[in-house]
Amino acid sequence: MLLSRGLMVLATAASLATAAAPQAMPGELAYYRAVASYFQVPASEVAILAHGGDIAADEIPVVLFVARRGGVSAEAVAALRESGRGWTELAQRFGVGANALHIPLRDPTSAGVLSAAYQRFAATPMRRPHYLVSYALSRLLFLVLEVGAIVGFGWLIFDVAVRGPLLAVLVVAIVGGLTFAALGLLVAARSRTIESVSGWMNLLMLPMWLLSGSFFSYERFPEAFWPAIRLLPLTAVNDALRAVFRGEALVAGALPELLVLAVWGLVSFVIAVRRFRWQ
Repeated sequence: MLLSRGLMVLATAASLATAAAPQAMPGELAYYRAVASYFQVPASEVAILAHGGDIAADEIPVVLFVARRGGVSAEAVAALRESGRGWTELAQRFGVGANALHIPLRDPTSAGVLSAAYQRFAATPMRRPHYLVSYALSRLLFLVLEVGAIVGFGWLIFDVAVRGPLLAVLVVAIVGGLTFAALGLLVAARSRTIESVSGWMNLLMLPMWLLSGSFFSYERFPEAFWPAIRLLPLTAVNDALRAVFRGEALVAGALPELLVLAVWGLVSFVIAVRRFRWQ
Protein backbone atom coordinates (compact mmCIF):
# COMPACT_ATOMS: atom_id res chain seq x y z
CA MET A 1 0.00 0.00 0.00
CA LEU A 2 2.82 2.39 0.90
CA LEU A 3 4.64 1.61 -2.34
CA SER A 4 1.47 2.12 -4.39
CA ARG A 5 0.89 5.50 -2.75
CA GLY A 6 4.48 6.45 -3.38
CA LEU A 7 4.14 5.72 -7.08
CA MET A 8 1.04 7.89 -7.26
CA VAL A 9 2.94 10.66 -5.49
CA LEU A 10 5.57 10.34 -8.21
CA ALA A 11 2.87 10.79 -10.83
CA THR A 12 1.61 13.90 -9.07
CA ALA A 13 5.13 15.32 -8.82
CA ALA A 14 5.70 14.76 -12.53
CA SER A 15 2.38 16.45 -13.26
CA LEU A 16 3.43 19.49 -11.23
CA ALA A 17 6.59 19.67 -13.33
CA THR A 18 4.53 21.17 -16.14
CA ALA A 19 4.20 24.32 -14.07
CA ALA A 20 7.94 24.82 -14.28
CA ALA A 21 8.14 23.94 -17.98
CA PRO A 22 7.84 26.67 -20.61
CA GLN A 23 4.17 27.26 -21.30
CA ALA A 24 4.64 27.52 -25.04
CA MET A 25 1.67 25.23 -25.71
CA PRO A 26 -0.80 25.06 -22.85
CA GLY A 27 -2.96 22.06 -22.15
CA GLU A 28 -2.53 18.39 -22.84
CA LEU A 29 0.30 18.69 -25.36
CA ALA A 30 2.35 20.77 -22.92
CA TYR A 31 1.86 18.09 -20.28
CA TYR A 32 3.11 15.37 -22.63
CA ARG A 33 6.13 17.45 -23.54
CA ALA A 34 6.95 18.09 -19.88
CA VAL A 35 6.74 14.37 -19.06
CA ALA A 36 8.80 13.50 -22.15
CA SER A 37 11.42 16.06 -21.18
CA TYR A 38 11.63 14.76 -17.61
CA PHE A 39 12.08 11.11 -18.68
CA GLN A 40 14.09 12.03 -21.80
CA VAL A 41 11.82 10.18 -24.22
CA PRO A 42 10.14 11.41 -27.42
CA ALA A 43 6.90 13.31 -26.85
CA SER A 44 5.29 11.05 -29.43
CA GLU A 45 5.90 8.03 -27.18
CA VAL A 46 4.08 9.74 -24.34
CA ALA A 47 1.20 10.62 -26.64
CA ILE A 48 0.96 7.00 -27.82
CA LEU A 49 0.78 5.81 -24.22
CA ALA A 50 -1.98 8.33 -23.54
CA HIS A 51 -4.13 7.62 -26.59
CA GLY A 52 -3.18 4.02 -27.39
CA GLY A 53 -4.98 2.40 -24.48
CA ASP A 54 -6.73 2.93 -21.17
CA ILE A 55 -3.80 4.47 -19.29
CA ALA A 56 -4.86 7.64 -17.49
CA ALA A 57 -2.79 10.73 -18.20
CA ASP A 58 -1.63 11.05 -14.60
CA GLU A 59 -0.35 7.43 -14.65
CA ILE A 60 1.94 7.93 -17.64
CA PRO A 61 4.88 9.12 -15.48
CA VAL A 62 4.44 6.04 -13.28
CA VAL A 63 4.52 3.78 -16.36
CA LEU A 64 7.74 5.39 -17.58
CA PHE A 65 9.31 5.29 -14.11
CA VAL A 66 8.57 1.59 -13.55
CA ALA A 67 9.72 0.74 -17.09
CA ARG A 68 13.03 2.53 -16.61
CA ARG A 69 13.72 0.99 -13.21
CA GLY A 70 12.72 -2.48 -14.39
CA GLY A 71 14.66 -2.34 -17.67
CA VAL A 72 11.59 -3.07 -19.81
CA SER A 73 9.60 -1.16 -22.39
CA ALA A 74 6.90 1.28 -21.35
CA GLU A 75 4.46 -0.55 -23.62
CA ALA A 76 4.96 -3.76 -21.61
CA VAL A 77 4.19 -1.99 -18.32
CA ALA A 78 1.18 -0.23 -19.87
CA ALA A 79 -0.18 -3.51 -21.21
CA LEU A 80 0.03 -5.15 -17.79
CA ARG A 81 -1.59 -2.12 -16.17
CA GLU A 82 -4.43 -2.22 -18.69
CA SER A 83 -4.96 -5.91 -17.94
CA GLY A 84 -5.93 -4.96 -14.39
CA ARG A 85 -2.63 -5.38 -12.53
CA GLY A 86 -2.11 -3.09 -9.56
CA TRP A 87 0.90 -0.82 -9.19
CA THR A 88 2.13 -2.71 -6.15
CA GLU A 89 2.17 -5.97 -8.10
CA LEU A 90 3.94 -4.34 -11.06
CA ALA A 91 6.51 -2.70 -8.80
CA GLN A 92 7.33 -6.05 -7.17
CA ARG A 93 7.45 -7.81 -10.54
CA PHE A 94 9.96 -5.36 -12.00
CA GLY A 95 12.02 -4.97 -8.82
CA VAL A 96 10.99 -1.42 -7.94
CA GLY A 97 11.23 -1.12 -4.17
CA ALA A 98 10.09 1.67 -1.91
CA ASN A 99 13.70 2.87 -1.68
CA ALA A 100 13.46 3.89 -5.34
CA LEU A 101 11.09 6.67 -4.27
CA HIS A 102 13.48 8.07 -1.67
CA ILE A 103 14.42 11.70 -2.32
CA PRO A 104 17.49 12.87 -0.37
CA LEU A 105 17.17 16.25 1.30
CA ARG A 106 20.00 18.74 1.30
CA ASP A 107 18.59 20.34 4.44
CA PRO A 108 17.34 17.65 6.87
CA THR A 109 15.49 20.26 8.92
CA SER A 110 13.04 20.70 6.03
CA ALA A 111 11.74 17.17 6.67
CA GLY A 112 9.59 18.39 9.54
CA VAL A 113 8.83 15.64 12.05
CA LEU A 114 11.19 13.30 10.16
CA SER A 115 14.20 15.61 10.54
CA ALA A 116 15.48 13.67 13.57
CA ALA A 117 15.34 10.40 11.62
CA TYR A 118 17.23 11.98 8.71
CA GLN A 119 19.91 13.28 11.03
CA ARG A 120 20.37 9.88 12.68
CA PHE A 121 20.57 8.14 9.32
CA ALA A 122 23.13 10.64 8.06
CA ALA A 123 25.19 10.20 11.23
CA THR A 124 25.18 6.38 11.06
CA PRO A 125 25.34 5.34 7.40
CA MET A 126 25.51 1.64 6.56
CA ARG A 127 28.26 0.40 4.32
CA ARG A 128 27.57 -2.08 1.55
CA PRO A 129 29.55 -4.95 3.16
CA HIS A 130 27.69 -4.47 6.45
CA TYR A 131 24.34 -4.53 4.71
CA LEU A 132 25.14 -7.69 2.74
CA VAL A 133 26.60 -9.45 5.79
CA SER A 134 23.49 -8.65 7.81
CA TYR A 135 21.33 -9.96 4.98
CA ALA A 136 23.29 -13.22 4.82
CA LEU A 137 23.26 -13.69 8.60
CA SER A 138 19.50 -13.11 8.70
CA ARG A 139 19.09 -16.19 6.50
CA LEU A 140 20.76 -18.31 9.20
CA LEU A 141 18.11 -17.61 11.83
CA PHE A 142 16.09 -20.70 10.95
CA LEU A 143 19.08 -22.82 9.94
CA VAL A 144 19.27 -24.64 13.26
CA LEU A 145 15.58 -25.55 13.11
CA GLU A 146 15.83 -26.70 9.49
CA VAL A 147 18.91 -28.84 10.10
CA GLY A 148 17.36 -30.27 13.25
CA ALA A 149 14.17 -31.17 11.40
CA ILE A 150 16.05 -32.92 8.57
CA VAL A 151 18.43 -34.81 10.88
CA GLY A 152 15.55 -35.78 13.16
CA PHE A 153 13.45 -36.99 10.23
CA GLY A 154 16.32 -39.13 8.93
CA TRP A 155 16.88 -40.63 12.38
CA LEU A 156 13.19 -41.39 13.05
CA ILE A 157 12.14 -42.60 9.59
CA PHE A 158 15.31 -44.06 8.07
CA ASP A 159 17.31 -44.82 11.22
CA VAL A 160 20.22 -42.64 10.05
CA ALA A 161 22.40 -42.03 13.09
CA VAL A 162 24.86 -39.16 13.47
CA ARG A 163 28.08 -40.83 14.59
CA GLY A 164 30.02 -37.58 14.71
CA PRO A 165 29.46 -34.68 17.12
CA LEU A 166 26.36 -32.59 16.55
CA LEU A 167 28.52 -29.49 16.85
CA ALA A 168 30.40 -30.63 13.74
CA VAL A 169 27.09 -30.96 11.87
CA LEU A 170 26.18 -27.43 12.92
CA VAL A 171 29.57 -26.05 11.81
CA VAL A 172 29.27 -27.62 8.35
CA ALA A 173 25.68 -26.39 8.04
CA ILE A 174 26.62 -22.82 8.99
CA VAL A 175 29.60 -22.67 6.63
CA GLY A 176 27.51 -24.14 3.83
CA GLY A 177 24.62 -21.78 4.56
CA LEU A 178 26.89 -18.73 4.47
CA THR A 179 28.48 -19.91 1.23
CA PHE A 180 25.16 -20.28 -0.57
CA ALA A 181 23.93 -17.01 0.93
CA ALA A 182 26.97 -15.33 -0.65
CA LEU A 183 26.17 -16.99 -3.98
CA GLY A 184 22.62 -15.70 -3.69
CA LEU A 185 23.88 -12.18 -3.02
CA LEU A 186 26.13 -12.42 -6.06
CA VAL A 187 23.20 -13.40 -8.29
CA ALA A 188 21.01 -10.66 -6.79
CA ALA A 189 23.72 -8.04 -7.35
CA ARG A 190 24.02 -9.13 -10.98
CA SER A 191 20.29 -9.16 -11.78
CA ARG A 192 17.76 -6.35 -12.02
CA THR A 193 14.46 -8.27 -12.15
CA ILE A 194 12.97 -11.24 -10.34
CA GLU A 195 12.76 -13.17 -13.62
CA SER A 196 16.49 -12.79 -14.28
CA VAL A 197 17.29 -13.86 -10.70
CA SER A 198 15.29 -17.06 -11.25
CA GLY A 199 17.12 -17.77 -14.51
CA TRP A 200 20.58 -17.20 -13.04
CA MET A 201 19.80 -19.35 -9.99
CA ASN A 202 18.62 -22.21 -12.20
CA LEU A 203 21.77 -21.90 -14.29
CA LEU A 204 23.88 -21.95 -11.14
CA MET A 205 22.12 -24.73 -9.24
CA LEU A 206 21.06 -27.18 -11.94
CA PRO A 207 24.60 -28.49 -12.66
CA MET A 208 25.17 -28.99 -8.94
CA TRP A 209 21.88 -30.86 -8.53
CA LEU A 210 22.98 -33.26 -11.27
CA LEU A 211 26.66 -33.60 -10.45
CA SER A 212 27.12 -33.10 -6.70
CA GLY A 213 25.77 -36.40 -5.41
CA SER A 214 22.48 -35.17 -3.98
CA PHE A 215 20.40 -37.79 -5.81
CA PHE A 216 23.06 -40.33 -6.83
CA SER A 217 26.78 -40.71 -6.30
CA TYR A 218 29.00 -38.57 -8.50
CA GLU A 219 31.34 -41.57 -8.69
CA ARG A 220 29.07 -42.85 -11.45
CA PHE A 221 30.59 -40.21 -13.71
CA PRO A 222 33.97 -40.84 -15.35
CA GLU A 223 36.78 -40.62 -12.85
CA ALA A 224 38.43 -37.82 -14.79
CA PHE A 225 35.51 -35.54 -13.81
CA TRP A 226 35.74 -36.20 -10.07
CA PRO A 227 38.29 -33.45 -9.19
CA ALA A 228 36.17 -30.79 -10.89
CA ILE A 229 32.95 -32.09 -9.31
CA ARG A 230 34.54 -32.00 -5.85
CA LEU A 231 35.21 -28.28 -6.32
CA LEU A 232 31.48 -27.52 -6.52
CA PRO A 233 30.08 -26.05 -3.28
CA LEU A 234 27.15 -28.48 -3.08
CA THR A 235 29.53 -31.41 -3.46
CA ALA A 236 31.63 -30.01 -0.62
CA VAL A 237 28.57 -29.71 1.64
CA ASN A 238 27.43 -33.26 0.85
CA ASP A 239 30.88 -34.79 1.35
CA ALA A 240 31.49 -32.86 4.58
CA LEU A 241 28.14 -33.90 6.07
CA ARG A 242 28.76 -37.52 5.09
CA ALA A 243 32.18 -37.39 6.75
CA VAL A 244 30.64 -36.06 9.96
CA PHE A 245 27.79 -38.55 9.88
CA ARG A 246 30.31 -41.39 9.52
CA GLY A 247 32.03 -40.21 12.69
CA GLU A 248 35.25 -38.91 11.16
CA ALA A 249 36.97 -36.02 12.95
CA LEU A 250 35.81 -32.64 11.72
CA VAL A 251 39.28 -31.28 10.92
CA ALA A 252 40.70 -34.48 9.42
CA GLY A 253 37.56 -35.60 7.60
CA ALA A 254 35.95 -32.38 6.39
CA LEU A 255 38.68 -29.73 6.27
CA PRO A 256 39.18 -29.89 2.45
CA GLU A 257 35.46 -29.48 1.87
CA LEU A 258 35.26 -26.59 4.35
CA LEU A 259 38.12 -24.86 2.53
CA VAL A 260 36.26 -25.24 -0.78
CA LEU A 261 33.16 -23.70 0.78
CA ALA A 262 35.18 -20.86 2.30
CA VAL A 263 36.75 -19.98 -1.06
CA TRP A 264 33.38 -20.02 -2.85
CA GLY A 265 31.79 -17.91 -0.12
CA LEU A 266 34.54 -15.30 0.15
CA VAL A 267 34.98 -14.85 -3.61
CA SER A 268 31.22 -14.60 -4.19
CA PHE A 269 30.82 -12.09 -1.36
CA VAL A 270 33.68 -9.86 -2.54
CA ILE A 271 32.29 -9.76 -6.09
CA ALA A 272 28.77 -9.12 -4.78
CA VAL A 273 29.98 -6.16 -2.70
CA ARG A 274 31.73 -4.63 -5.71
CA ARG A 275 28.72 -5.09 -8.00
CA PHE A 276 26.12 -4.02 -5.46
CA ARG A 277 24.59 -0.57 -5.96
CA TRP A 278 22.12 1.29 -3.79
CA GLN A 279 18.91 1.72 -5.80
